[in-house]
Amino acid sequence: MNITVTRDNKDFLALKEDWNKLSSALSTVTRFEWMYKWWQHFNENKELNILVAKDKGKVLGIAPLCIENTKALKLLPFRRLCFLGGEISDYLDFMIIDNNREPVFKALLDYALNNLDYDLLELGHINSTYPNFDLWQKYSENAKFAPAKECHRIRLTNFNSYEDYYDKLSRNLKDKLRKSNNRLKKEGFSIEYGFQENITRQDIDTIARLNIDRQKFLYKKGQLDRFCYFADRKKTDFIYDFFSSQGDDPKVLAYIKLNGKIVSYHLMLPNQDTLSLWNTAFNSEYDKYNPAKLLIIEIIKYAFENNFKTFDFMRGNDPHKLNWTNDMAVNHTLIKKKSIKSHIVSLYRETAPRSLLRMLQSNNDIYKPDLQTSFD
Repeated sequence: MNITVTRDNKDFLALKEDWNKLSSALSTVTRFEWMYKWWQHFNENKELNILVAKDKGKVLGIAPLCIENTKALKLLPFRRLCFLGGEISDYLDFMIIDNNREPVFKALLDYALNNLDYDLLELGHINSTYPNFDLWQKYSENAKFAPAKECHRIRLTNFNSYEDYYDKLSRNLKDKLRKSNNRLKKEGFSIEYGFQENITRQDIDTIARLNIDRQKFLYKKGQLDRFCYFADRKKTDFIYDFFSSQGDDPKVLAYIKLNGKIVSYHLMLPNQDTLSLWNTAFNSEYDKYNPAKLLIIEIIKYAFENNFKTFDFMRGNDPHKLNWTNDMAVNHTLIKKKSIKSHIVSLYRETAPRSLLRMLQSNNDIYKPDLQTSFD
């Protein structure tokens, strides 16, 4: 077995067939179409370092990596080795053939740790349900491997049917759903649910405005902890590119319309046995009708009807997710400080006053939403 490094776009594209074979059972955010489009939009100040394990010409494993060239504390040139996919990809991992997993994983990880030129290795969003998780635990003794984010999901196979699932929801939640439906009917609203596979740029326009309006509403209330992909130009461009193209992987826009107007939506990523909810928002003016809850229960019904085994809210421990789910996974992050520079920066961040650190933080270190977008 030998390890090669893919560093140019042409060789990246040539990996498509093997990439999709190795990631066929994984989330859409791990598959080739997502990753390749991500690279087209987020390659600035980055270098491809995709590791490919081969034996007699056959691809056995792929480590989707890149090096980000940034500045530590706004001053020191700094090289961070990370996964392709960045913060918008909820689950990330090596992709390895099933029947030779451990030796291939070890070879890829050893090469990444010891043969690439970086200051800090930071591999995030490694999910505890992914097939390599036990190997990350086993071979991370010389690095820090720690939990980072909860990921809540419903094991649909634990229920006999949608009706069985609904019966087991809390009385309080079922009361809210019933009262919301009754209120909408009493006030004369027409209610329409949709599951749209051919998503257009006009559809993205609609949900982008809805999402930005929701973000502005929360900011005015002082709630600054919600992230909004549509508040970032590059992320917005990626969403248009990925979700409004036909591509190889299915995408679904689920929505609820009241009197013909979309008031809540979910961008969904179906893949084999799992239906994943990737992005959502609702119109704050309709909050009293609970449109987000009404849409979620319809999506869960859709998941049962289409024989999915898992309904995945993906990362985040938002309180509303706990009302629906019966299972949880955890994303982990692997961190390895390689250079003296990375140790110095880490020590400084641990000991310097927080006010000074905030002043020195670069745009790469902290998310600063820009709500002045073209949707205003």
